[in-house]
Amino acid sequence: MPRYFFVAERGIIMKNKKIISAAAAVCMIISSSHMVFANDKEEVYVTIENNTLSVSDGAPWEGEKISRYVVPISSGMTVSEATAIALSENELSGAGLEGSWVTELAGLNGSATEMGSWMYSVNDYFGGNTCNMQTVEDGDEIVWEYSSSWGSDLGTDYMNADTSLISIDIDGGTLSTRFDGEKTEYYLTLDENADRISVDPTMKNRYFQARVYKNLSGTDYDSAEFYHHGEEIPVAVGDKITIACGVKGWENGFYYGDQVQTVDEHIYVLEVCDSAPYEITAPENSTVQVFSQIKNYNNAEIMMSDSENNGDGTKTVRFDLPDKMKNYTYRVSAENKITKAGYIKTGDSELNITFSENDDPNSRPQYDTSSGMGKYAEDSMLLNINSQNYLRLKSGDEYTVRAFRTWQIVNSTTANIIIEPDFHYNIVDGDSVEITGDGNTAVVKAVKSGVSVIEVTYDAIEIGGNTSLGGLYGASDPDRTGLFIVNVDGDESDKITMPDWDTEFDTVYFTGESGTYEFKPQADGEITVECNGETIERNDNGAYELTINAGNNIVSAKCGDTVEYTVIKGGKVEFKDTENGFKINGLHMPLPKMAGVYNPGFGSSVKTQYGDVTSKGAQYDYINNNEVSVTETGTLTDGVIYVKNMGYEKGAHRSITEDGMGPNFNASSYEYSFSSLPDIWVSSGNDIFTACYDENGVMTNINKYDHIIENDESDRTFVWNSMKPVER
Repeated sequence: MPRYFFVAERGIIMKNKKIISAAAAVCMIISSSHMVFANDKEEVYVTIENNTLSVSDGAPWEGEKISRYVVPISSGMTVSEATAIALSENELSGAGLEGSWVTELAGLNGSATEMGSWMYSVNDYFGGNTCNMQTVEDGDEIVWEYSSSWGSDLGTDYMNADTSLISIDIDGGTLSTRFDGEKTEYYLTLDENADRISVDPTMKNRYFQARVYKNLSGTDYDSAEFYHHGEEIPVAVGDKITIACGVKGWENGFYYGDQVQTVDEHIYVLEVCDSAPYEITAPENSTVQVFSQIKNYNNAEIMMSDSENNGDGTKTVRFDLPDKMKNYTYRVSAENKITKAGYIKTGDSELNITFSENDDPNSRPQYDTSSGMGKYAEDSMLLNINSQNYLRLKSGDEYTVRAFRTWQIVNSTTANIIIEPDFHYNIVDGDSVEITGDGNTAVVKAVKSGVSVIEVTYDAIEIGGNTSLGGLYGASDPDRTGLFIVNVDGDESDKITMPDWDTEFDTVYFTGESGTYEFKPQADGEITVECNGETIERNDNGAYELTINAGNNIVSAKCGDTVEYTVIKGGKVEFKDTENGFKINGLHMPLPKMAGVYNPGFGSSVKTQYGDVTSKGAQYDYINNNEVSVTETGTLTDGVIYVKNMGYEKGAHRSITEDGMGPNFNASSYEYSFSSLPDIWVSSGNDIFTACYDENGVMTNINKYDHIIENDESDRTFVWNSMKPVER
């Protein structure tokens, strides 16, 4: 059957892709003779409105001219006839109602704008029939709307197959979480003493139908009774409201060649459930939020049900926590204050939050490494870029960046309810991109050719509530911020092979003001290497010896028009002598614990490793528990951090989606060697003196090693010295 679309006096009729001239107004509506409604009525409701053309732009009026005017129906009544009655009884004019095309309503002509037209919907659906042919049924909502752009400003697009909703308005209840058109399951809590609700969904593309059902059995959408948009529905706890959108087989106005009817339906289910009240009293200028962790890395924000100003500089915000959800956390934030967040204990009903005058979001506390979260805590970060933290984009492209704090804030190392700090995304160099967003995600948009550098940081956050790992977690370590490079419209060929070094997991450690790293990119052609803006010459070994400073070091390798970037992290460490050897302060967990992704050190298997000489092994507390026992003299070189991981392969965090990630019940075991540790020279007796100095007393061999440990065999004590002679 041919499908028609009518466009006002500019006059185009589209019929099977053929364009025919016409002078008409838009008249599109569903053929609803097959619909079955939940309640019998004897009337329809007519609305005439103009929300697209202002009076200042020439309209004789704007807003609603007629609002839900009740018209008793008779057998076979059409949309035109119902509209004519509403106009007549309100003493308003209309033209074209006796035919198929309406050119004027209430004094506003369809040709008032170049692409102007009058369009109408029945039950919020624009279809393919003409107004003088379309019959109406009891309870139909007829809405005439003026369009200034042939319907696109009213939410219609005949070439868009999106059947999702953009919103659901509910009277008598509240969706527990913020609505997202791509998420289809929700809990619904009723207002106090409410036993009825009305549901009014809005389609993203109003050329598709949306129908509302209660306690629908199966998927027989055509024969089941359904409710008009906004119609009252009696409900009780346990009822399920289904909103079916764009179901295959239903008539729709989507038209794009062979794609007619080839659409993916959206089915939304709202389950009515009991809830428990939870109130947070906080400063009136703060933002108060409650979340439920659906999965790891997927938090649903609970919608507040009420907020009251207490008149004393505070407010009390109420939430109704559905009994069907769990893993609740709270978050209270204010400008220039340390965010207060934590874990809600089942049965708790209220919380009071205050801020200190001395709050500093940039705070970095000295952690107590003897207990609690201080054993694990550090202030590092991971991003979802790649092993080089280097993005190639084309102008107009977008990329969603996601940041993760490490040490990851959790209520316990087994329950893994995650709280993230407040992240910040700053362009520190270049103007080829724009970045928008907050929280742990932001969108990078490529706007013009060039290279830009973006730094990600986060604020301190104070954790409380139902956890043994509470306290103040510091702002991001200035040496461990998330830095990445974006190259817009650059050459995308793979001429250069970069070394196997991961910017997020590997670190060059040193004891002085800087360290060195032998960088060996490969290419068929001459390579130019720069480190932090300085050109580096290739040495006799074919490597480029880079000077690595503490923090992020930007390295580039260029061959012809192709350039590769990478970020190499450097870290200054300090060796401390212990009873049986030494430990290293200033290390970072190379592969951090991440719920459902990485479980490093399973069986105490994170170790400092110099060949066969290793630390005893640790798990999450490696950075504070890495003592190496030394029993023999000699040199310790090629030091690395060995990690045995139960979980996914390194880099898996970069694939986490908005849907999150559940527990990994089929975790695999992976072994890695990360980073580069300083060399150590273990000596005994007076050998240290004779080895360090030549006959003229000038230091020689000591320069080959970052540290010397002297072994006094009499009491097995060790003394370390960094680039200095030993004095007795």
